[in-house]
Order: sequence, then structure tokens, then C-alpha cells
Amino acid sequence: MGESLKILRPGEVIFRAGDRSDGMYLIRKGRVLVFLDRPGGEFPLAIASAGGIVGEMALIDKKPRSASARALEQVELTHISNHDFARILQQIPKWFVSLLTSLSIRLRESNTHLQKVESQYSITPHPLESLPKVLKFVLLLWTQIGTKDAKNSTCSRSLFESELALILSWDAERVTLVTDALISSSLLSAVSDQSQLTCLSLADKSEFERFIHFVSSIRRTCHHKPLLISELTTIVDVLARLSHESIYDTFSITLSDLSKHAQKQGFRTGGWQDCAELLSDLDAALMISRMGREVVFRIQTQKIDRLLVSFKSLRAMCQESLSQSAGLTAT
Repeated sequence: MGESLKILRPGEVIFRAGDRSDGMYLIRKGRVLVFLDRPGGEFPLAIASAGGIVGEMALIDKKPRSASARALEQVELTHISNHDFARILQQIPKWFVSLLTSLSIRLRESNTHLQKVESQYSITPHPLESLPKVLKFVLLLWTQIGTKDAKNSTCSRSLFESELALILSWDAERVTLVTDALISSSLLSAVSDQSQLTCLSLADKSEFERFIHFVSSIRRTCHHKPLLISELTTIVDVLARLSHESIYDTFSITLSDLSKHAQKQGFRTGGWQDCAELLSDLDAALMISRMGREVVFRIQTQKIDRLLVSFKSLRAMCQESLSQSAGLTAT
């Protein structure tokens, strides 16, 4: 067959969404990021490493590329042309070719759906808009470089930050801010190895995924008013303080009584009436109902602190990125 070897430099694009297929690529060395192009940046789909294949979907269904791909580091690829692949298909049962085509169509439809969902939130450059994407990048990267032991998955902080900076095209300061926020929220923990070098540990992947879900929910709720995050964080903070005083597993309080309690502690509550119900259905720790015109909070005292940590982490990440002016937008 007419296979050819290609060597790409870090950042070099292999193909773009919309390009006609010239075949598929077998990765012999290095890693490739597969992503969707958006005006605000890139939406990650996968990181393919040595032994993986990219570009096979357009080759199978003979449609334009549905996603883009670029080298994260120096990459060696074997290019298999359309003609060579057609010769391979002649040796495969027709039912299996039909199966490949069906899977390709489903994946293409999923990519199209992701693009539509992302475009709904392109109105404002606030960091809340792209934070779920960045967190997914982090989790995707962790599966590539994390070393698992009996309990945790760890890697050196320097490796993690250099890899994240490479993927997102960020400077070291921005990556450090995000890493610090992840540590302060306990999503990652910092430990020292035998050489006294700082390592990062991911003890609970499901908790990280839960935080991504939380941020995505807040994004859908507050995408027109992202500055309400600080207001909502304060409400949850006051509720958490009250829960520490309660002897019950659950307790209820009206928004009016909560506001009076907060004002005595020096909090401003002027905007609470307009945003309190945005907390509904975010977490099992906090349920909201109405009693006439009154908003009523029902709090799970053992769970509210976890919700507060999520809000404080989100607020910190947004504030830190806003201080960088550009926000959390991958370029």
C-alpha cells in the first residue's frame, strides 16, 4: 500500500473541520488533540496517542471532516489514503462496513449536537461560559498522564501544568491560577514525593465529574447573569452557617428570615429576591419551594458545606480569570 510517514511540529494542524478527507492517520509517536472549532476557542473531544487513529470517520462515510485535529507535541503519523482504505474494505464483510458507517453517522451527529449546544452560550465572554470545557480538558489530560496507585491517581505538578498550558495555549501564570483553584477546592490535592517535588493527586474522579456537572448547571442557569454567582455563593454561605447551629439533619427557613439573619451579620441582601430561586435543583443539599409568595429553603445540614465549597471554588475561578482580562477561553 502507499502508506506515507508524516512528522508534525507541536501545534501543527493535521486537518480542519469541513476539509475533504484525504485518508486517515495512524499515530506512531506523540499525541493529537481532536476538537471542534468555535469562534471562542476549541471544544475538546479526545486526545489520541501512539497506536490511535484520527480522521477515519470522514474516510468511512465520505463526508467532510466533522472535527479538527492538531499535534500537541512532535507527532509521527502514517497516512493511509482513501484509495488504500477502499482496497482494505473490499476484504471486509459488507455487514461490517455497514456497521462502521452507522457508527460514523452517530458520532457525526453527536459532534453536530455539541456544536449547537456550545453556540447557545457564545453571547458573553464571561469565564463561566468556557469553564466546563476547561475542566473537561483537565480530566481528559489526567487520564493521559496520571499514574494510578491503590487509592489515587497522581502526577507531578510541573508536568500537569506544562501539558495543560500546551493544550490550551496558555501562559504559565494562568495555568497556575487554575491549578491553585482546583487544589483549594479539594478537587486536586498537592503532596510531596520522595524527591520533595510537588505532585498532584486526584483521589475521587466522580467528585471531579460532579463539580463539572455543577458548573454546567450553573452555566445554564446564570448564562445571562454570570455575576450572580457571587450573590448565590453568599446565600449558600449564610445557609451553611445556620446549618452549623442546627441540631437537626434538615431544617427550613424562608428567604425573608434568611435575609434578616444575614443583614444582622453585615451581608447585603438587596438582590436575593431576584436570584434565590436559581439555586433550585442544583444539589440535593438544598431544595427550594414556595409558600404563597415566600421562597422557602430546605437544607440538608450534612451536605450543605460541600455545596458551599463548590460555589466558592467556582467564584474563585471566575474572579481569578476575570483578573486576567481574557477569561477562561482556550485559544
